[in-house]
Amino acid sequence: MNSTGGNGRPAVTGRPFRHTGATAAAAASRSIGDEHLLALTRNLTSESAKDRERACETICDWVRSFDRREARTLASLLASAAALEQDADCLESELNALGELSATGLFDAEDIAALRRLPRESIRPADVEHLDYLMEEYFPQQREDPTTVTRRPPPSSGPR
Repeated sequence: MNSTGGNGRPAVTGRPFRHTGATAAAAASRSIGDEHLLALTRNLTSESAKDRERACETICDWVRSFDRREARTLASLLASAAALEQDADCLESELNALGELSATGLFDAEDIAALRRLPRESIRPADVEHLDYLMEEYFPQQREDPTTVTRRPPPSSGPR
């Protein structure tokens, strides 16, 4: 991965940002701005699988830079894209980006409700962990077997 997340902006590395009371003021001042948000939106909706994957990587790199509005917009778009995605590698990237974004605490279940339309059987076994994490975190009441619900950190995408 480059040292920049795209558009010349430094890549964000390390542990995901947690939105807590102590960091709420700092989070409120974060924003990538409308120009970058629009560029990410364009790339997430591109016909090119490479563009969609690159946008997901940028979201992961910039995860600490989004304000609540930006995170909610991107989460909603990622969930809708994942529900319709035909490319298995892009689906993995979209689910991974959602997992990273979820660690910020800046979006709600309603923002990713489109994920409930994603047929679990259409996902590669290696990628089911990402979907399971999001479903357990945001829609625990919809699990088939409530005795298997456990809280765990978002799955790591590992080195790319």
